[in-house]
Amino acid sequence: MGYIKSPALSDKARDVLYALFFRGALQSGDIPSKAGANELREADLAHTQHTATAFGGEDYFTYLTAEGQQFAIDYLVNTRFGVAQKLDGKD
Repeated sequence: MGYIKSPALSDKARDVLYALFFRGALQSGDIPSKAGANELREADLAHTQHTATAFGGEDYFTYLTAEGQQFAIDYLVNTRFGVAQKLDGKD
C-alpha cells in the first residue's frame, strides 16, 4: 500500500481536518482541537478569520483553504488517512 506525499499530521490535526472537511467552516467552540487547528493553519491548510457575511449570528470561522480542501480529498477521500486502499481490485 502506498502513501500520499503530505505533511505529517498529529492526531489532533487529523481530527480537525476531518471535521472541517465533512462539516464545513466551524466556529472556534466547535473545533475539536485548538492545537490541531493551529497545526493546520501553520501548514496553510486552514484559515481563521472574520467573515463579511454572518451565519447563525456568528462571523468568525475556521475553514479549509483551497490547498487544504485538495489535501483533505487526497487524505480522506482517496486514501484512508494517507494510506492507499484497494477498491474493487484496483489500487
